Amino acid sequence: MDVEVFGVGAGIGIRKDDTERLEKINQAVASIRASGLYDEILGRYSKYGLLAPITD
Repeated sequence: MDVEVFGVGAGIGIRKDDTERLEKINQAVASIRASGLYDEILGRYSKYGLLAPITD
């Protein structure tokens, strides 16, 4: 994958008009981060090359 074109990380596609689904996904991600589960998973798999996303 070309980082200059696609950036760093992963993503999913959602129809622009599917705001209900987007909100559910955003809520789920926020919940996982708030609970600490995200950091737990990231810590468990960082030894295999999974790194926190670059947010700059």
